[in-house]
Amino acid sequence: MKVCSFQLRPHLHISSLHGGQFQTLKLLPPYLKLKPSVRTTTINLHSLKKLFSSNPEKKITKMEFLQKDSSIELRRLLLFGGFSFAFALLLLGFDGQQDAMALGPEGPLVEEFWDNVRRYGLYFITVSTGALYTILQPIFELLKNPITAILIIIVVVGSFYLLTQVLSAMVGVSEFSYQYGY
Repeated sequence: MKVCSFQLRPHLHISSLHGGQFQTLKLLPPYLKLKPSVRTTTINLHSLKKLFSSNPEKKITKMEFLQKDSSIELRRLLLFGGFSFAFALLLLGFDGQQDAMALGPEGPLVEEFWDNVRRYGLYFITVSTGALYTILQPIFELLKNPITAILIIIVVVGSFYLLTQVLSAMVGVSEFSYQYGY
């Protein structure tokens, strides 16, 4: 009979406070708390430790804390401005004097063509996956028996070898040269 005993590890045990009261864990001092209206960002633990270990007496002003956030906003603003400027240049390149080009009679034909391409593509995928499943299911069942597994492996390797020989002969890669016996 086995006896099971448990031993608590004191360094892993979190003791509750007296009376079952729970104390909230305070990670950030009150001057680092953000207002709910301000977008919050994640702060990694290393930078937080570095911040408090350098000078714990120094209070961080709101401007210093949001400095990183403003640089991200500046990058976003510059990127948006660059795209807007490029789009304006693109629109200036078009001549405003031309008439609007209608879709014309070939428009519905093009839509019907791509609808048919999509439909036949889905049909091909459905039929090919069904055929592969139908062919491979009995082969996987035969692989469970060791004797038939050896035979299946021999057939697959032989088929691959025969296929490579035929393709190399068709392409002309093989070194075979026919000697006429006149």
